[in-house]
This record gives sequence, structure tokens and C-alpha cells, in this order.
Amino acid sequence: MNNVTPSTSSFLPQSIGWTPAIGGAAALITGAFLTTYVLKNIFTSDSKDAPALSDHSRQAAPALSDHSPQAAPVNTGSKWAYLTPLTLIAKIVSTLFSLIWSPYYLLFGEKEYWMNHLPTPIHYNQFNGGSLTSRASEARVNMKGLLEALGAKEFKESLAKGSLPGWSGVNALNLPKERQYSCGSFFMTSEEIRKQADSIKVSYDPSILSASQLNNILTNGSSSPKDESIARGRMVSSLVASTCDSKGNPIAREGDLPLYRVYTSNAPNLAYSPYDRSQFLNANGSLKKEEYTKEMERIFLHYFEEAKANKDNVVVLCGFGMGAFMTPELLPDGQKCFVEALRRASNVHAKHFDKVIFADPNKKLTPFLSQIPNMTITNKSCLDIAHHGAKKGYKVALFNPGDGSGIPGQFWLQGHIALEEMFGLFTTLLVSQHPHCNPLVGNRSAYSSR
Repeated sequence: MNNVTPSTSSFLPQSIGWTPAIGGAAALITGAFLTTYVLKNIFTSDSKDAPALSDHSRQAAPALSDHSPQAAPVNTGSKWAYLTPLTLIAKIVSTLFSLIWSPYYLLFGEKEYWMNHLPTPIHYNQFNGGSLTSRASEARVNMKGLLEALGAKEFKESLAKGSLPGWSGVNALNLPKERQYSCGSFFMTSEEIRKQADSIKVSYDPSILSASQLNNILTNGSSSPKDESIARGRMVSSLVASTCDSKGNPIAREGDLPLYRVYTSNAPNLAYSPYDRSQFLNANGSLKKEEYTKEMERIFLHYFEEAKANKDNVVVLCGFGMGAFMTPELLPDGQKCFVEALRRASNVHAKHFDKVIFADPNKKLTPFLSQIPNMTITNKSCLDIAHHGAKKGYKVALFNPGDGSGIPGQFWLQGHIALEEMFGLFTTLLVSQHPHCNPLVGNRSAYSSR
């Protein structure tokens, strides 16, 4: 289903005739709705727009010495202890109202109402030198502060032959019990961090690379153009949480941690990789359409198969391989091949999921995607969709368009912002998928082949 913002008439029953009694009831319901809406947005909003923030507006959490406490103890009281009386009232009223109206959502086909009412995202290019660069800068400070609280030392910006950040001293599987760790205004407990790290699953396509090659790439980073190319044979997934929305606004923690599963792989890099260009381009520089389509189909199938195995019921996709990895002259053919590959894979696996959602903020692929049946197309951010879907209780799978380096988050510490870096800055991906946080990344015996 294409993204259409539902109108009120699409999910409320039609009135047959207005009587004073019905009018009074309608007024009461309207009043309750407005009260709920105002209270919920004031006291329980997920994230609020903040003023532009500079690198110096919030200090990084200080590096901890061997004799300093690693973090503040967790409040072991009720998980609702953080609620003020007004917030608690808003929660109760909001929940009651949702229960009252949920039958209408179900009957009138508004199950994705939560998704259609997300704010329109800002494309990642607007972060690079744009007005929101400062928000990404604060997210960078906060993420580094979280890692330092976890024990990170000796930050460096070079890993293997790439310019990838690394550090030492973190083991997300071996943290003190009953500790709380902050990432700006967001926080997690040591148990929640261990759950994310322990959830990692690594699979690979033996027709692309071996377990030994994958182990070297995941733990040390790609060391050659061939490594960067064959890294697309991996599919690394783990549970993560959002710390910011797609605009860089901090997310306030409310109750249980909404977790969704992020799957990291990458498309062929036709813009920069000589190895990939030799595989998928003709001598005259044109695209080998069928070869490229088959490779993208293989990646889609790998993703769908892993999401099905993990019992995810909502699958979220984005236009990976159509941005920095694609040249302008190849893009028209590349888009058609991308959609054809997705159509083939979707025909096989879409039936296994409640919903397959394609996030297309710039609407570049929307005209082509409409030919794929049972595909929900939206201009919302894939990160926002995943977070809000998890809050609603869906088991969400989200594809992370990684890089051939094999290390998640890529240049998150250096200041460059693309979607890969947004995953590293605005979610807890580094905690569960970075080799310098999670030792399970290098556990070759746990890798599975598809």
C-alpha cells in the first residue's frame, strides 16, 4: 500500500443523523481526544525539537580511571518511577483512548497509522555542513561518552587500512550488574546492553566469501578492494535501540526499551570500487543489468531469509546502493535493476511478513516501487519507522546500508554523516555490532552459512 496519510473520515464511522444526545457524546469524545493529545505531546513525547547545539554545548562524559565508579547504580524501584503524576495521568488517559479507538483502526485498515503520522525526515546530506550538523555533533559527543562509560580507552581514528574509529577496553557481555549508562539524556542498564550484544547473529553466503575471510573483515576491517567487495556476502544482525530520531533530536527514555533488529550488509560500490566496477560494468562503462540485478536480488533474499528466521513481522528497507555507491550516469539503469531485484525477492518472501515497508524520503524510487504488490511505500525515515514500530510491539527488521569496510558506523567519529553514520550515532548499533564492543563479532564458530 502506498503511503497515504489517513484522513479522519477514513477510520471514524459515518454518522447517520445528529441528535442533541449524539452531539453531546461527540463533544465529550472530542474533548477527551484533545485533552489526551495535548497531555501526551507535552508530557510523553518521544523526542522534542531542540535548538541548534554545538560541540561545546554538552561536555562528553569524562574518561573513567581505574578507581572511579563506572556508572551510577540503577534505580531498582518500579519501572514507572520516572513518571511524574501528570505524566502518569497522561499515560493512563492515552492508553484508555487507544484501547477505545483501536477497533476502528483494525476495521478501517489503519494498522499503519503510527507510521503515516511520523514527521517527514531530513535527508542525511543536510547534516553535512547544514544547519543540523550541530545535532550530529552532540550525538557524537554523547556516543563517545557512552563508550567511555563502558570502559573505552585509547580512541583512534584509524583501523586496518581505512580511516575507521577504534578503541579498547569495552566488553558489552561483561559489565557490572545493576549499572546504568547514559548517552546524553538516553540511558540503558547493563542488562539491556548485554541483551543487545548477546543477540548478534552472523550469516554469510559461501558463494561470495568464506567464514575465515568474513572473520578477518568483521574483526579487523577490510584490507583490500577485494575484501570491500566480498563483504557484501555478510548479513550481521542484532537488537538495537534508537537514542535520537532521524533529525538528531534526543529520544527520552520511557518505560521498557523499544528494540528492533538491524541487519548490516552492503551493495556493490559502483562509484569507487574498481573490483565491483570490473564485475558489474561493461567495457564501455554501462551497467551489466542482469548481473547487477541478480546480485541485488541475492542480497534481498539473504535479508528476507534472516528476518524470517528471526521471526520478524515487519521488514523495513531503504534505497541502499542507490546513493554514494552509484554514479549519476548509472543511476537510471541502477534504479530499474534495484526495483526488479526487490520485486523478485518480494514475490518469494513478502507473504511471510505482516508488512514490508520501503522508506523513500526523497521519493526517488517511489515511481518504480509502485509496481511491486503488497509494498508499503513511505517518505518517512527508516530509523523513525523502526523505532515507533518497536514501540507499538512489532518485531521490526531494519536494513542498514553498510560499507565494504565491514565495520559498522563507518566514519561516525570523524564528522562525516551518511545513513551508515546515522546508525552509529543515533542508535546503539556500535554496542552490539562493533568488534571493539562485542567479542561475539569475532566468534567464527557461531557464523552460519545460508
